[in-house]
Amino acid sequence: MSLVVIFCSTTSFDLQNIGYTLILVQLIFAYIARARFPRNESFEENHMTYIIRSIWIYSSIAAIAMTIMAIILVQRGNMDSIYQLGDVYLNGGEPSEDQMRAAFDNYIADNKNLILEQYLIWLFPVQLYLVWRIFHGGGRAFKSYRVANPKRWI
Repeated sequence: MSLVVIFCSTTSFDLQNIGYTLILVQLIFAYIARARFPRNESFEENHMTYIIRSIWIYSSIAAIAMTIMAIILVQRGNMDSIYQLGDVYLNGGEPSEDQMRAAFDNYIADNKNLILEQYLIWLFPVQLYLVWRIFHGGGRAFKSYRVANPKRWI
């Protein structure tokens, strides 16, 4: 799960996609594992519930944070490279893959400080939250303790 945090924090779309795919795979495996144990609040069922809850909470908060961050980037960012792609469409053309990659790279370069600032404000705390939940639940599991309330948010 730690790889998920690292992959989702990069600017590489490929690594981000791998990270989000890993989240989905972990969620599916946690549901399957929890279904194998009886609903008698067993140790395993307790921790699977905690993992499932952690993934849903993380995903929900991350989606909200990314939406807010995107709104701020659109409002405050330098959109000139994106507008150039729009001009190609308005003139009846379709930008090539190279033009789109160049526009993306220029957008990142032009807005690097704003992106970093917004990441630190909105997404970094979400990543820390997931890391805390991983270590909290993992620490309890390695000591063979149950999580006191696996459905809580904190």
